[in-house]
Amino acid sequence: MKKTGLFFILHGIALSLGLIAMSCNKKGGVILFFNEYQSGFLDVFFIFLTKAVEVPVFVFLAFILLFKNYRASLQMSAVGLLSLISSGLLKAFFLHPRPILYFKEENILEVLKLIKYSDPYTGFTSFPSGHTTAAFALMLTISLLYPKRWIIILCAFLSIGTGLSRIYLINHFIEDVIAGSLLGVLIAVIVHLIFEYLEIKNGQSIYALFNKKKT
Repeated sequence: MKKTGLFFILHGIALSLGLIAMSCNKKGGVILFFNEYQSGFLDVFFIFLTKAVEVPVFVFLAFILLFKNYRASLQMSAVGLLSLISSGLLKAFFLHPRPILYFKEENILEVLKLIKYSDPYTGFTSFPSGHTTAAFALMLTISLLYPKRWIIILCAFLSIGTGLSRIYLINHFIEDVIAGSLLGVLIAVIVHLIFEYLEIKNGQSIYALFNKKKT
């Protein structure tokens, strides 16, 4: 866990900046700020980041790792499932309106420049950001399993970038993204500690534990 401290530092910096931005702007203000700098390149870039943490990616990575690192595959699957369930339950509990609905109610929807090839979500499923939760959970898990400096830095920036993409694509408010990032980190850490505990307690790899012959 100590080797992954850089991820937590970078997340902490991004979190601090996010909280400052949230406190200095009215609700939706950060979205309007990003909207002013919309461009074709940023549209494609942020759409790519958003798609990179959706369910098919989790399934693909877990399947590939199944043949190389059984524990990593199982841990990634657990993280993905918990991210999906926890963010879904919280969305159903809070029922916060998506930015599009909010801007419509505030009569400022017409000032927004919508993103080509990306239709913003509607409904009351804004808090927290599920994509951000999944991104931080997945990227921190990868960093914990493969704690090389370049991997940690790449994963941190990809997760932070995914959070920004949700704001840029007018799908979430900054508070949704901040909450999603914290939830994702919490899920990744808890799952990792559970897997570490199981291996240390039994003195065997996860693969051996799940394939132990009955006596």
